[in-house]
Amino acid sequence: MNRPRIRDIFYARQEDIQTLSAALSEDIALELRERILFRMSRVHRMIAISYLLTQVDMRAFQQHLRQSAETRQRLLLLPGRHQTPPGRFQSTGNVDPLFDAIVAGEEELALEMAHQSPETWQEGYEFEDDFYYGRFLHLLLQGGVDSIPARAVLAQWRNAFGQDDPPRLQICEALVSLDDARFEGGFQALLQLREAQFRAKEKESVFLRDPDRYWTERVICIEGLALIRLATRFGISPPPEYPCVPAIVRSL
Repeated sequence: MNRPRIRDIFYARQEDIQTLSAALSEDIALELRERILFRMSRVHRMIAISYLLTQVDMRAFQQHLRQSAETRQRLLLLPGRHQTPPGRFQSTGNVDPLFDAIVAGEEELALEMAHQSPETWQEGYEFEDDFYYGRFLHLLLQGGVDSIPARAVLAQWRNAFGQDDPPRLQICEALVSLDDARFEGGFQALLQLREAQFRAKEKESVFLRDPDRYWTERVICIEGLALIRLATRFGISPPPEYPCVPAIVRSL
């Protein structure tokens, strides 16, 4: 296995941003523009984590997470986007940039993305549970734990999955019920599931498609950091520290 140095990732991805930005200045089709912006958001996240790991630069970490979220917002506001049905790059289940905004402390930006995201499931472009997850979080940000629409989406999600109890659903139910124990249990299960997925990707060499993303996001879990922020905001006691959600970042 060829694990790249995080510092190498840092420099290479800075060049990627320049290349992608140049491509956006050309006269290109809407779908290609969406694809580039989608990619740029991911690259900003990789750079953010690289800053954290190589320089412990919290300001740059937050800055690039903010740029990831701003890039997502640009995608959602592209001229002509509403003239065609939402597709893969616009779908509500793409929640990574939302988490980036939350961890960066950009609440207004997170709300803007929530308002601009599709309100319906884009079957064929996203998994149903990913849609429910994103839609619930959007409504939670807009209306808080007492939001009737958020609770309605949560009920639909639970009904769709019956006896299954996926970690993200546990976490979301804990947020509205303000259940510390259930949140911590779901959070632990989420991190275990995440690690199992990384191990599976490594075994199958799936990570070779985007090794830089693999090696940065495996080390720092932005989703976990964002969920802890939401839990704390609504009065839930945060779970213990875990390696991928270190205290130095949780205290931002």
